[in-house]
Amino acid sequence: MKFDFLNNEGEKLSGRLEIPSGTPVASVLFAHCFTCSKDVIAAHSISKALAEQGFAVLRFDFTGLGNSKVILPIQIFLRMLKICWPLSEH
Repeated sequence: MKFDFLNNEGEKLSGRLEIPSGTPVASVLFAHCFTCSKDVIAAHSISKALAEQGFAVLRFDFTGLGNSKVILPIQIFLRMLKICWPLSEH
């Protein structure tokens, strides 16, 4: 399932949620490589495999990557770290 959401800075991020066929056994926040999108083949394959094992998996494009809002490249890495912490609390 594709969807957009806002980060703590109010910027649009693009996400994808893989949902297992039954009730999820747990949820996974997949913070894939910091230079590629949520749709890179490895992230897609791992997410699908986890969903087949019963996990709900959220992967997303960090700010400035993929379908998320573009910012200056110098700011991207620090913002990626800020994005992960609040997401891990849900």
